[in-house]
This record gives sequence, structure tokens and C-alpha cells, in this order.
Amino acid sequence: MRTPARALLVTAVVIPLAVAIAAPGLAAPKARHRTTAADTSAPVVSVSSPTSGSTTSGTLTVFGAASDDVGVSAVALSVDGAGWQTAGGTTSWSLSLAGLAGGTHSVVARATDAAGNTGTTSVSFTVSTASPSPTTTTSPTPSPSPTPTASPTPAPAPTTTSSSTAPDTQGSWVSPEGVTITISS
Repeated sequence: MRTPARALLVTAVVIPLAVAIAAPGLAAPKARHRTTAADTSAPVVSVSSPTSGSTTSGTLTVFGAASDDVGVSAVALSVDGAGWQTAGGTTSWSLSLAGLAGGTHSVVARATDAAGNTGTTSVSFTVSTASPSPTTTTSPTPSPSPTPTASPTPAPAPTTTSSSTAPDTQGSWVSPEGVTITISS
């Protein structure tokens, strides 16, 4: 008789080695049975950013966490009911979403464990595409032409350095509106 995979119970018979090679005439103890239950608990998944009802703009990175009594195998996200995208990480995960149009969006996060159990959660947020107010620029006032000198002064030689370092611009920040900004270069 075949048992469905999710309801499968494993039974093992354990016979101590000493009993297997005991001398004739000794009474052997009864074999012990172990039963292991199948994993039927779904993982728990949560989205920490963006929060439901928040407003964001630009490229958005969705952050969250997942847990399970046995272990989380994968986390995937679906934006507005589209196909699933695999997030980076399992117990602590993230996924960058670029090019979202302005308006309200819904993200469903799904965590899956090794037994195929799934847990889901969702958040809705708004993407703002409002551009900043235009800045008025005026042309600079022309300055008088410089007066030439009798003997030009040679320009200083350019200085070069063999190594330079760029400022450290990597990290994550949370704006006052609750939007997490991640920069990596």
C-alpha cells in the first residue's frame, strides 16, 4: 500500500549489535521501534520594508525574514500577481525591484521549506513618481575680459597620485518616510 508523501511515517527497527552476536541460549531483548513524523508545519515569512501603506519612489528593495521548525529552503516574491522572483537569502532575505510605475502595488512573499510547505504574507504600498519642482536658472553676468600681462607666468605642473580612494558610499539608510535606501558601488 502506498502512502502519500506528506503523511509518510518512517519506522525503523533497532537491534543492538550485542544481541545480534549473542551466544546461543541467551534471551535477546525485544527490538525497539522509532517513529519519525513528517514535517507538516508551514514556514512563517514577514516583510519588514516597505511597510503596508507606505509611499516610496525610485528603486525599491524589499526586505524581510522567514523561519521554520526544520529550515527555510527558499523565499520568492510576486509583484502585482506577476511571476515569482527568487529573493537573496532565506532567514533574512531581500530583493531589489526597479522600474515600478507610479501607483499602488502589492508584494506577496512566499517561504518554502524542504518538505514543500509554504507560508505567505503580503504588503501594499504606493510608488510616487512626482518629480521635484523645476529649478529656475539664470545666465551668469559676464565679467570683464582679463588684461594681458607682458610675460605670461607658466602654469604649475599637474600633480598626480599613484592611488586614490573614493569616498565610502555603501550602506543602507532609512528615510523619515520609512523607505530603506541601499547603496552599493
